[in-house]
Amino acid sequence: MSQERINVLNEKINEATDLSSYSQIRTHFKPYFADSFINKIIRSNGINNNAILTKKADITYSSTIAARMHQSAYFESGPSNLELVDRYVFYKFVDNQWKVDDVNVGRQIIEP
Repeated sequence: MSQERINVLNEKINEATDLSSYSQIRTHFKPYFADSFINKIIRSNGINNNAILTKKADITYSSTIAARMHQSAYFESGPSNLELVDRYVFYKFVDNQWKVDDVNVGRQIIEP
C-alpha cells in the first residue's frame, strides 16, 4: 500500500468520528471503506472513541489482501492526567484497491 493511500485512508478514518455533516455517508466513504465497515459506522453513528490521529505507524501484512496498523497517542485529560488512545486499523484489498475493513479504538486514563 502506498504512503499516499495510507494518508488518505487515515484522513477518512479521522472524518468518520462524526457523521452528522455527511448526507450521503455510503457514497462519501465507499472509495475508502469496505461495505461491512460502512454499515458498522452507520449503525454506531461514527467510529466509537475515535480521536484525530495523524502519526503514521508501520503496516503489517498478514496476507496479500489483509493488513493492519496500530496508532497511539497521548492527550491531556484534566489538569494532571493523560489519556492514551490506541487505534487499530484493519485493511482489506477489495475492488482492486486497499480499503479500511475495521477500526478499533481504546482509551485509557493515565494518572500520575
